[in-house]
This record gives sequence, C-alpha cells and structure tokens, in this order.
Amino acid sequence: MPTLKSFLFVIIFFTYAMFNILKAQVGNDSLDIISQDTLAPVQRSGLFNFVFNRSYIINADFREDVPLIPSQSGTSSIGLSYNRVINKNIGLHFQPVFKTLRLSFKNDKNRSFPNDPDTTLALQKYRFYYIASDLGFRYNFRRDEKNRPVTFIEIGLSLGFNVGNSEKKLKLFQNEKIKIKSSNIKNINRFYTGSYAKLSYRWLGLYFNYRFSQIFKKGSMYRFDLNDFRLYPDFPNFEVGFCIVI
Repeated sequence: MPTLKSFLFVIIFFTYAMFNILKAQVGNDSLDIISQDTLAPVQRSGLFNFVFNRSYIINADFREDVPLIPSQSGTSSIGLSYNRVINKNIGLHFQPVFKTLRLSFKNDKNRSFPNDPDTTLALQKYRFYYIASDLGFRYNFRRDEKNRPVTFIEIGLSLGFNVGNSEKKLKLFQNEKIKIKSSNIKNINRFYTGSYAKLSYRWLGLYFNYRFSQIFKKGSMYRFDLNDFRLYPDFPNFEVGFCIVI
C-alpha cells in the first residue's frame, strides 16, 4: 500500500527527471525548434482536452465498523484542460475541475460510522464537492499527425476547495423505498490536496489518485451515543481507476 512519503518521492523524482530531459533537449534542439517554427506553423489542435477521471478507494474494508462499498466509493472529476507544449516530448498540463468524492456505506449492525441505528436503513451515501485545479507534467511518447498526444504519462498535484456536501439515505419500509437527502455534514476539511498519475493510450488510460488531506477536520469528533463522542475515521487515501482524454 503506497504511503504519502513514497508517492511524494515518485513525484519529486519524476519532476527532477523531466527537468534534466528538458534541459538537455532545449540545448540540443533549439536550432531545430526555431527552424520548424519558421518553416511551418505548429499545430494547435492538441492544446485543449476534455478530461474525465474516475477512481475507486483501495482498501475499502480498512475498518469493519466503517463498512464502505468499494464499487461506489471514490472520486470523480471532470474538466477542460490546457496543455502547454514545451518541446516535442514534454508538456505542462493545467486543468480546472469539478471534483466529487463519494463514500457509500452498508447498513451493518456493527458499524460505528455513520452512526444511525435505524433498522429500515438500506444504504447511506456521503458526497463532498470541490472546485479544484490539477497541474502536472506530461511526457508524450508518441504524437499523431496533428501533434496531439497518443501515448503519454502524466504526474501532478491537485488543490481544491470544498463548495458543498450532501447526505443521502435509502430506507426500506413496508416494501417501499424512501429517500432522504440533506446537506448538513459537519466538520468537513475545506481544503483538498492530493497528487495523481495517468498512463494513457489515445483517449483511455489508467488513473491513480492519492489524497493528502483528510476528509474531516483533524481531531474533530462525532456523537456515537448520548455521552459517547468519537474521532472521525481517517479514510484510505489511495485510489485507482480510469481516465478519458478527448
């Protein structure tokens, strides 16, 4: 299971490697770049991309008393990216995104969070909404005839701010489904920080997401029982999924 230190090490190593590659290629290829720009305009069709990311929490069974549903717990983000081409292989990727982090809980009798003793409860979901931006280095292994990346790897950082939340409960009562929705989840950490990596071929790729920040404020507590207050759990940080780049 990756740790925060190991993920930071990968990012620092990748950035250092990209810097050295860039430094070497700028020195060797400067005349070629100037001549290419002079003889023929650079294609601009690869500057913008529509990007969708979906990742799922790894180790969703980290605590028996916090029963997450793996297939429904994780992060989704959508946005329009701008890609600044530095040279034929290296680019800088900037993407404003709308990000949603979802936690889905089973109604297990042994669960302690979220605390809800209602026996008619079938499912409970938390959603946290963020306005965020991704900034990363992209290394292009191959481009098409319009200068668009065909195969690339990208590693970067993400910073966001919480703009809302929602809680949804599904209750089964006398063969009827009752949905209850509210937006009053307390003690949320307002800032989102994390890192990510992508390995993409054409429009589809693997997506890895590591969240630095915790979902709830550090040291905050929730009421479990009348006189029993407990610390919010620290949810798993690492997620794996897919990305679509068009």
